[in-house]
Amino acid sequence: MPIANPMPKGAWLHRETDTVLEILGTAGDIVSGYFAKDTDVEFKNIDEPVTAADRECSAFITSNLRHAFPDDGILSEEELDTTERLSKERVWIIDPLDGTQEFVIGLPQFVIMVGLAIQGKPCLGIVLQPTSGLVYIGIPGIGAWVHRNGCTLPARAGHRDELSHMRVAVSRSHLTALMETCLDDAGFAEHTRIGSAGLKAGLVAEDRADCWFHASIGLKEWDVCAPHAILEAAGATVTDCWGRDRRYNQADYHLRHGVIASNGRRHAQLIDHISRVCADHGFHRDNGFA
Repeated sequence: MPIANPMPKGAWLHRETDTVLEILGTAGDIVSGYFAKDTDVEFKNIDEPVTAADRECSAFITSNLRHAFPDDGILSEEELDTTERLSKERVWIIDPLDGTQEFVIGLPQFVIMVGLAIQGKPCLGIVLQPTSGLVYIGIPGIGAWVHRNGCTLPARAGHRDELSHMRVAVSRSHLTALMETCLDDAGFAEHTRIGSAGLKAGLVAEDRADCWFHASIGLKEWDVCAPHAILEAAGATVTDCWGRDRRYNQADYHLRHGVIASNGRRHAQLIDHISRVCADHGFHRDNGFA
């Protein structure tokens, strides 16, 4: 599925964007070939399934990125992590199949995500939904785009500025009692439960939702790096649940303080509300959800 690069030639990270889009064209075909078919499922832990699609897609993406950018580091969910990446200025952070639970049950709420962190900052994010061809692309400071039904358009977060008017995207398979309390107490206009961090972030980036939050343990850098770049490029705000900026390529890749992404209009109010509910459930800024 060839995807045209929407960036002007010569723009910063144009080559990287071209390369990732080309890689994802084939990676998407790999994942689609497994979808809605009987496939063996293993479990890394009780709620983290992994399939041959995850592993084959990861191997393909990482080998091609290593060939194209041999001096860069790589952190992928399905590859052995080493400390070598910590000395690298540029690190590719990859989730070869985000939304594996949905993938396994035949629900097309899964994506492939590739992010590039430079000196810890999310500088490029590309998310592909393989079965529909939906693509989100974002480079902070340059722009964000959504590719759907053969058409590529700029993506921009919305302007709703009252919590009671906001549309919220939350996890389909990992919605906790704490997050349900956050939803109930804030009086949001509506909420959508959907698989994949990349799809939830995409909804905010293109003004189909106003906020996405995940106030729980379980997130890793590969879940958030590419979405973070896309959201920031679309004018959204991304922090942890206590309002701190996120840095990537850390020795501990677990994101123990969750994430809040919003259109930015009432981000401080969202932080106040969610962090208060967290405190009521015994979770605080210092230790997060660890």
